Amino acid sequence: MIQRKQTIWLLLSLLAWAVLFYKPVFGFTAENQGPWMLHAIGIKLMETGTTVIPAIPLLILYALVDLLTLASVFLYKYLALQMRITLYTMILQILTYALIGFYVFVGIRQLDADPKILFFSIIPLIAFFFSLMAFRGIRTDFLLLKTFRRLR
Repeated sequence: MIQRKQTIWLLLSLLAWAVLFYKPVFGFTAENQGPWMLHAIGIKLMETGTTVIPAIPLLILYALVDLLTLASVFLYKYLALQMRITLYTMILQILTYALIGFYVFVGIRQLDADPKILFFSIIPLIAFFFSLMAFRGIRTDFLLLKTFRRLR
């Protein structure tokens, strides 16, 4: 399992998504108020740590992507299923980025603040790249096994 390169890519994607549970993705600043950060559970005021705008759907999507990626790592014997789950994971990652954009828009409107891109804003994009590389590796293995079956 570990010697396959797509397993490494899937584990890197899993690690990147796990980071998002603990680090903020976006920041907000206003002149007269303190800074806010978009975390997995919502937009939090940095000074007190209280959640100003809850983002439970974002937390659910983070968890779902992590669980599907973890399941995909252990489905190495079933390449067709692993390829399908990885594709679903990539679609959910794109939806998560769209949901992050929605919460940035909500944060701008409700907090009357300016958004600030943080270093961790690119983590979903990096995780998508890792998933894409894993998908390509799984697809290559699947096509290779398909040609071997034809030769027999």
